[in-house]
Amino acid sequence: MRPGYDWFFPYYRDRALCLALGFTPAEMLLQAVGAATDPASGGRQMPAHYGSRALNIVSVSASTSTQLLHAVGCAEAGRYFSQYPDAAAKPGVPGDRSSSLGWEPGVPGDRSSSLGGGRLPRIPRRDLSWR
Repeated sequence: MRPGYDWFFPYYRDRALCLALGFTPAEMLLQAVGAATDPASGGRQMPAHYGSRALNIVSVSASTSTQLLHAVGCAEAGRYFSQYPDAAAKPGVPGDRSSSLGWEPGVPGDRSSSLGGGRLPRIPRRDLSWR
């Protein structure tokens, strides 16, 4: 996993993954208290919903498992832009797409849809799940 190159769609409380990717404890504190100086959202996102443009960590909603569908869409877009670089302002969206699940994700249809959608076109993606 390469922060800033690969794309990450973490479970909304996946603090360990975000720290491993380079999110700092100070940034987590700013995000947790809704500070206007929070670099991810300027204090507009709910606590524990991490995001970072520099690290390619996409901020997600509190609905669990919806981030999986977003990861599939990003992977499909990356593949499309790699094949048709003129279709985007900047060519390609490099890297793999990774998503993570928390404890017992609440929307099983989102998980099965993303797994099926990710297999059909052979897009680069990995899912991290913990129990």
